[in-house]
Amino acid sequence: MASLNELVFGYRKGKVEPKDMPKLTSIFLKLGITSSITPDGLFTIPEKDSGRFTAYAGGRIRFTLSEPLGVPGFFIRGRKRYGLIFALILICVIYFLSSGLVWDVRVSGNETLSDQSIIDSLEQVGLGVGTSWRETDNSAIENELLMARNDIAWVSVVRRGTVAYVRIIETENVTYEQVPVPSYSNVIADRDGVIEEITVKSGVAAVKVGDVVREGDVLISGVVETERGVIFCRAEGCVRAKAVADVSVLATREIKINEPSDTSLAYVRAVLFKFSINIFKNYRNHENNCDIIEEIRNFTLFGGYKLPFKLEKGYYIEYSEATYTRTEEEMTKAARMELETRINTEFRDADILKLRTTGEFCNDGYRITSRVVYATEIGKESVIEVN
Repeated sequence: MASLNELVFGYRKGKVEPKDMPKLTSIFLKLGITSSITPDGLFTIPEKDSGRFTAYAGGRIRFTLSEPLGVPGFFIRGRKRYGLIFALILICVIYFLSSGLVWDVRVSGNETLSDQSIIDSLEQVGLGVGTSWRETDNSAIENELLMARNDIAWVSVVRRGTVAYVRIIETENVTYEQVPVPSYSNVIADRDGVIEEITVKSGVAAVKVGDVVREGDVLISGVVETERGVIFCRAEGCVRAKAVADVSVLATREIKINEPSDTSLAYVRAVLFKFSINIFKNYRNHENNCDIIEEIRNFTLFGGYKLPFKLEKGYYIEYSEATYTRTEEEMTKAARMELETRINTEFRDADILKLRTTGEFCNDGYRITSRVVYATEIGKESVIEVN
């Protein structure tokens, strides 16, 4: 493998017959050439020594040498490729001209806020990919961002090379919903059940443990009889009851599905900083009857530094509606998954005491039913109208 010095100043690869390797070593020692030789006769030689080696060893051993390699060889091979040379010069010019611009914005410290939402806000206050560092006042950017976002408590913008590092601390928002409190109320049942536990904070209990109640029955009364007569209050407390509910799900035999019918290229564009160049665009009107899938390719250097250049591609994916007939196994699996989701959703605040599930196939598909015995708080507040 060529050394860094050979790559920069040029080198050539050579080969001799294994039997001539001792002679090759002697020639290198005599000419003072430093080289590496492999057991199969391969060697490298610096470009500056290739002329002396060829003149001296030409009549002594048989060998082959390659064209110049490394950086000098690259320019020698490309001396007539004017497009390649122009592209290299253009890349160098773009690099030096853009070194004073922001190439990338990196956000840290955010937990609930997304990186993209912060980057969008930074662009609105004057900091984004393509912004000139000379025209950027980091302190002003920080102040404007804090004024624009109530959910950010602190922000720091630091420049490192062509990258803007933005660190934030989010605001801890604690909001309290102001709910009007009625003057007088009862606690009534919001469903049928059997009372298991009752705790009264204010008011008087209207039921006891073991009572069967119906939806709308008074559980804790806000009308209290005293020696001085009847008084009204806001009834408060916790009432837990055991209830029963049936949950049923039908997985139909036939379902409608959308199948991809065609995929076509919508557009290709190159984006450099804030400038976009359309390379290709499909002018057919597909937006109303298909999805557009976007593919973005970013380019990075060693170390993860993102270049301010990306290639965007969009694809039109058209769909056609089809009818799919599910197997019995698929219907059963779909019904069980939907039933599990419904039970977890409807009874997330309850304690499930017993669960009995049955299923059967019918003409329409597969029906699965669960009888759920559960315990939960059943009291809700009901305002007492006093004239």
